[in-house]
Amino acid sequence: MNLKEIKTVKTSTLEANRGQIEGLPKNPRKWSSDDVDVLARSIEETPELMMARPLIVVPKGKKHVVLGGNMRLEAVRRLGWKECPCFVFKGLTEEKMKEIVLKDNSSFGDWDTDELANQWDDLPLSEWGVNVAGAESAGPSTGNKEIDTDDWSEDMTLKLKFTGEEMAEVTAYFAGKDPRVELLKLVGYGE
Repeated sequence: MNLKEIKTVKTSTLEANRGQIEGLPKNPRKWSSDDVDVLARSIEETPELMMARPLIVVPKGKKHVVLGGNMRLEAVRRLGWKECPCFVFKGLTEEKMKEIVLKDNSSFGDWDTDELANQWDDLPLSEWGVNVAGAESAGPSTGNKEIDTDDWSEDMTLKLKFTGEEMAEVTAYFAGKDPRVELLKLVGYGE
């Protein structure tokens, strides 16, 4: 593996990973146009972060294919950037390229929602792409929303927010029980 250096590369020579390198599937990460807009605003407000976290690319002919930073590439293009900082790697194996793609797109760890809600609540979290249930709105939880029992589906997610004390009670209640069965009982279904 040979890391050259951080280079400024013309965005016109950068290609998103669409699977054009033999043995390397296309980027497995999806995002919406709104996600790219949020990221573009973030980059526009704090362009220094692009130097701190440049795109990760490999040369392919006269172009460079982006292994890490495909969404950032889309965002800087929306901003009209003509150049972008990049780490240029040469001589990577197929396996190493796959590893970089997946690790760059992985999220390690979780947000501490209590910390965000209580210590970072003076900031525009959702505008900065910090989309954590309960963290977008400042202040303590106002409780759970009412469940619309006329709008059930086979594939639905139920998010509940508990205080530390409530969580201890919930954990004790579900100890040794099937949570799905118990939740159905709690909402009036089942025995």
